[in-house]
Amino acid sequence: MSSNSSLLTDSWCSFLTTSNSSKKASVYYQVTLTTSIVILFLAPMAVTGNAFILAAVWKNPSLRTPSYVLLAGLSFTDFFTGLLSQPFYVVYKMQELSGNIKISCIAGVIAQVARYYFSSLTVIVMAIMAVERWLHMSRRSLLTVRRVIILYVTFAVLLIVFVVCDLLV
Repeated sequence: MSSNSSLLTDSWCSFLTTSNSSKKASVYYQVTLTTSIVILFLAPMAVTGNAFILAAVWKNPSLRTPSYVLLAGLSFTDFFTGLLSQPFYVVYKMQELSGNIKISCIAGVIAQVARYYFSSLTVIVMAIMAVERWLHMSRRSLLTVRRVIILYVTFAVLLIVFVVCDLLV
């Protein structure tokens, strides 16, 4: 099946630009390199900070309110953004600059899918947080911790289905 390796590059890597040697002397090269270095330093901090938030909500029963569970859901999406999206984006950009199209393609696809999924889930969680706060302020709080978890998991699974369908089409 090594003859079909170009299908991956052709179909899924259409968003990639072709790499040429003039990029190394351009501003694009400098900005990409600087951005990648900054992301390499910030990704471990994002993972560590969000892991602390998740651990605090997990260990402390008094933090298991609907608001804090939603905050933990937001922390969960940020944790995996720092764990998946950002490192694969750096690999994608570094391999693009070096001219390694195959690794750049694979890392680019993983970075794009992870970015799309986790940023969409972040927007959904923020919308649920806004509704939860509005219901709490209007004294009509219908959300319990169990309902929040069910809502979060439901949207996360539906979003996986949506992302996979979008990827395959």
